[in-house]
Amino acid sequence: MTRDDVRQLRRKFDDEDGSHSDTVTLRGFFHLINDDKAFDRSQILTKELLRLANITSSVPRVTFDQYLRIVCTFASFSESQLWRFIYDSFFAGGPNTVNAMRLGEILQAAGGSYARNIQVAARHFTANATSPLTGLPSTLSFVDFEELVHRNPVIFFPLIKMQQSVRAKTLGEKYWERKVKEQQLVTPLLVYIRLHDGKLPRLSWREWAANMLLAGQTIVARARMLARRRYHEEIRTKG
Repeated sequence: MTRDDVRQLRRKFDDEDGSHSDTVTLRGFFHLINDDKAFDRSQILTKELLRLANITSSVPRVTFDQYLRIVCTFASFSESQLWRFIYDSFFAGGPNTVNAMRLGEILQAAGGSYARNIQVAARHFTANATSPLTGLPSTLSFVDFEELVHRNPVIFFPLIKMQQSVRAKTLGEKYWERKVKEQQLVTPLLVYIRLHDGKLPRLSWREWAANMLLAGQTIVARARMLARRRYHEEIRTKG
């Protein structure tokens, strides 16, 4: 994230901070990141979202640093990371299980008009006892949860929409999609650098041409820069 990106978010934050206290109320914070009040309708999601910045829902106001940390973390989740976050938000009943009733609550809070049809999604898990309230298995492993999501994308789309709203209200969907792609490239690059004494892999001809044409502002170029930076940070820490 560049300084210009931070300044842009700062302007949005300051516009909401009518009292010039360098903080915003919780209601103001959720207005900054979401239009349809989906987070307001779900106390569970609200609590978990705030926990990304190590704050609780009992705190009346949010600082800019906390706002920045939450936005940058939630908006930059890949799809898999988003589902893991949602799953962990409703973790209950022991290791690798999630309470179906709470999952139904989040779908309703997100505005899912298809949430009442969730019984259809549970047909592939008939071996498990189902909840009479939601029609879902009483417990779900994360693997089962991901399968439910992939088999029934329409039912779970409101949760994707919540992240899209946060992205749109901050720096835009395309910006955050680029950030996700960058992060996905960083991990294998970092592995390569560690194995080759700090050296990056050679660019393909196409990557080199794009890098020259766009003055180093490509997804690949930024990922390489981030990977190298993390590698040097690791070296300094070990030293």
